Amino acid sequence: MSRCLLILIILFSTQSILAEEDPRPMVNGYHNFKEIQKIIHNKHSELSDLESEKLFQLVKSLRSSLHEFKDYPNQSRLPGFKDNLELLNQSLLEIEKNLKSPSSNDDWAIWRVKTISTNCQTCHSNFSVEISFQDSDIPAGFDNFEKAEFLLSSRQYQQAEKYYWEFIKAGDYQKNGFNYALNRWIDLIVRILQTPDLGIEKLKLFLKSKPEISRYELEDLKSWQDSLVAWQESGGEISDDFQVNKKLISNLLNSNEPAYEKINLIKTLRAAAGFHKIYEHSQSGLEHQPEILYYLGLIYARTPMFFVYELPEIYLKLCINNFPGTPEAQKSFQLLKELVTNGFTGSGGTHLDLDTKKELDRLMQKAYSKF
Repeated sequence: MSRCLLILIILFSTQSILAEEDPRPMVNGYHNFKEIQKIIHNKHSELSDLESEKLFQLVKSLRSSLHEFKDYPNQSRLPGFKDNLELLNQSLLEIEKNLKSPSSNDDWAIWRVKTISTNCQTCHSNFSVEISFQDSDIPAGFDNFEKAEFLLSSRQYQQAEKYYWEFIKAGDYQKNGFNYALNRWIDLIVRILQTPDLGIEKLKLFLKSKPEISRYELEDLKSWQDSLVAWQESGGEISDDFQVNKKLISNLLNSNEPAYEKINLIKTLRAAAGFHKIYEHSQSGLEHQPEILYYLGLIYARTPMFFVYELPEIYLKLCINNFPGTPEAQKSFQLLKELVTNGFTGSGGTHLDLDTKKELDRLMQKAYSKF
């Protein structure tokens, strides 16, 4: 997020490296990730034997660098950091196994490799480090949307914002990814770059161009603009005051059905950034741990378009396991149960597998424990 200090800028052309944190795992991880993109770009099926072997080696190397990320003490103490890494580790391991299996499925492997960028984006936008990248050598053949996704995955935030906006501004409103790009862009503006003035300026120009989008989309964009203006007028900062951030999501907290309550997206994203800031830099982060974990789980459950599917579960489970018997643990369980149940519900009803049932039973016992 923009709250992360850009103390170090790694210029790959000059290999300039100055930081307290060891940048080598990040550099190695970035190199592997970049080479992976070159293999899978415009690929949907059928890898050659050479491509399959090269992809396997790159994925394996990328996974090995994750173990070094765990040695970053400032991040390791924060809730969700290790869990995010473990999610990515498991995904990469599944890809490795598939690529080496006699019955390997190239279609699945390519699809799964493409999804790991979401893991990178989720972790990078939630945890600050002293390392950022600048690399002008974007893989050839990428369109503006693909450039933006690649840049966001590698912490190149200002450039990512630029290319998302170029994609949005092009006006192909029916193109796959338009609404997704809008959501990515506003998340960058609010949570990561924290620049309401830039968002106001670009939305004003975009709305003035009379885009041919639905009435509902138009209302959303006008609502975003109004909320950004209100934020700018109040100072345009992300607050590290617990009560201020709690007030931003008061409609969710006061609702009997928070999973379905209408949200103000700008306020909700501001609150997410604020709660992470409190946890990292404020004593009140320790004082309000159960509440913050529940609030983050709730926020990420209501903003699934931005993050990996498992993200809300990470924070809700942390709240239940770390603070059993508290009101927040019980609220976390109720929301988690709803999310999990919805995931197993279809036209034929709800069918939970045995392992999921056991895990829910364990978490329920923990949430309502008297100890």
